[in-house]
Amino acid sequence: MRISIDNFELNFKRNNDGEWWAIFTLNTSQCEVTFDEKVFQNKPDEELTINWNCIEEAIKDLINNFDTLMYKSKSALIALHQQIFDNEFLDKKGYFDFSGIEIVEYNTQGHRYAIDLCFSLHSHLLFVMDELCYNSNFKKQPYGLILSNVRRE
Repeated sequence: MRISIDNFELNFKRNNDGEWWAIFTLNTSQCEVTFDEKVFQNKPDEELTINWNCIEEAIKDLINNFDTLMYKSKSALIALHQQIFDNEFLDKKGYFDFSGIEIVEYNTQGHRYAIDLCFSLHSHLLFVMDELCYNSNFKKQPYGLILSNVRRE
């Protein structure tokens, strides 16, 4: 699958404690990729530094591994749903619909970033099976993106 990038937006804001936050938004033809608001600086007098190489690496990894990440996510989410609701997923002809990507950790120790792939649960019988969101979390390790956890929230 090829994902074309329509535009990339970067916004900064400063809270009352003097911390700088950054919001990254990457619009594609399929979804909006949001780099969650994160603190990049704790002291207002220090120079703000962003590791653009890490951001570029995250975007490339998402694009290059999109199909594999979708497959791993959906397989794990089906198993999660079946643990909670038994065979409802199969009985109601459920499917997970991809709704977005969120960068939830950035330049942390042990891995450079972590992403959440977000899904909604629908049925081929034309109804929403669950109002809650389903997420799969992948952490960047030296040997690739590793599925860390799945959750329903």
